Amino acid sequence: MSVPPARFEVPLPALLATRERLAAMLRRAERIKPAEVAEVVLTDPLLTATVLRDISRRPRTSVSVDVTSIEAAVMLFGVLPFLERHARGVVLETQLAGDEERLGRCLALVSRAQLAARTARRAAVERMDARPEEPQVAALLASLVELLTQLFGEEPGLQCADLLQAWQFPEALCQLCTDGEPVSHRQQLQQALLALVRALESGWWLDAVTDALQEAAIALDRPEELVWQLVRESLLAHARAPLAAMVMPPARWLPMLPGAWPRAAPTKDVLAERMQALHLAGLQGLPANQIMRLSVQALREGLQMRRVLLAIPQERQLLARFCIGADDNDPLRAFALSMDEPQLFSQLMRKPQAVWLSAESRPQLLPQLGGAVLATVGSADFCAMSLFVGDKPVGMLFADRPESMPIDAQVYQHFKQICQLTSRALASRTVP
Repeated sequence: MSVPPARFEVPLPALLATRERLAAMLRRAERIKPAEVAEVVLTDPLLTATVLRDISRRPRTSVSVDVTSIEAAVMLFGVLPFLERHARGVVLETQLAGDEERLGRCLALVSRAQLAARTARRAAVERMDARPEEPQVAALLASLVELLTQLFGEEPGLQCADLLQAWQFPEALCQLCTDGEPVSHRQQLQQALLALVRALESGWWLDAVTDALQEAAIALDRPEELVWQLVRESLLAHARAPLAAMVMPPARWLPMLPGAWPRAAPTKDVLAERMQALHLAGLQGLPANQIMRLSVQALREGLQMRRVLLAIPQERQLLARFCIGADDNDPLRAFALSMDEPQLFSQLMRKPQAVWLSAESRPQLLPQLGGAVLATVGSADFCAMSLFVGDKPVGMLFADRPESMPIDAQVYQHFKQICQLTSRALASRTVP
């Protein structure tokens, strides 16, 4: 049995959040159950290691049994003595204060351990393991040597199982932390899940993710789709964990749908970028011409609209102010309509409202357009919406698409959102 270096024998730190939660429990210790304490400890691999190291080195009798459960360890210590002992002590964030890079690496390892433990527990329950906390604890401890290396320096060749054996941990935990050839489906499942968690940090589309899923499905004796669903549930729960959100954006943990995964970086959401720019234009009070330019970019680049017309009310007429995407001889460029005429577009200018000419609405809306307007705007489906600043109409945006790209309900909703953002941005210029 290898002997761990002396620097690994010092009191281990715990997360600040762990100490604070245990301190809060200490104030009402008489009402706290061992399971509640265990739930907190099992989010912290360093404190979990400390508790199991202490309980494993306790004096043994002929009837002593191995303790692999944190809840059992709390019961042996007693809730109040346990909380008094562990609610205070060295804090990881304090120990590494001033070394943000090393602290960041430690927190990332803790986050990985939390995800691995969550996934291992769910898989053990699915497998109907008689002691599901053992895979959970072993997964939580799998990154222990890397954590201690960050804290105290590297110890070449030291493996997690060797360290746990030196600390007299129960054999069941040591076996689950062994990297060698698995001797049981339990070990095979544990190794596959740990490999999967590590692979997911580098990208959803890597072959290592698929290989680990297949190994886990074999060990669990379940369809690969069911294992993937189990992992997805763990990932979604992990995405909401406070530490996971600190280490990387929560969306990083949201699992992609099965299928062919791209090796290239995901494309930008142009529509979201253009709408964000339009929103910021209103906050910054940009001139009206810049606001309209951003609005047209959102419609053209974000929604792939073919022609975009801005018509403004002037002397009881609705006149084309500018038209983008139309040919030089396109009659839309000369759009003109009397506001007094009972027609669809003139009705739009009475209040903020929108209209979508589609296959379903065409029978109802065409009679309201009239032949002259149809000759001007054409026969393709379109969207139109009035722009208001307060209760004053300032214009109408009209846009259509090529026939090969029909407008659907989602496009129509985005069109209305862009028009609403445009109205708000224009209105913000009038607020002192």
